[in-house]
Amino acid sequence: MELPGGRATGLRVPSVKEGISINPGSRIVTCAYDGGGSIEIAVMPLDVRELLEALPQADTPSP
Repeated sequence: MELPGGRATGLRVPSVKEGISINPGSRIVTCAYDGGGSIEIAVMPLDVRELLEALPQADTPSP
């Protein structure tokens, strides 16, 4: 699946409520778009690395 202009901005575990409808062992990757808007993608733990390698990471400010 193409995510043009998308960048990974966060990674988290699903909440208890989310874990009822998706696999509770999955991880949620938040992706933001250049023009605004975002999407959250549920990914199995073994596939997270592959997704993050295919999707550019958001720039993080230096401390």
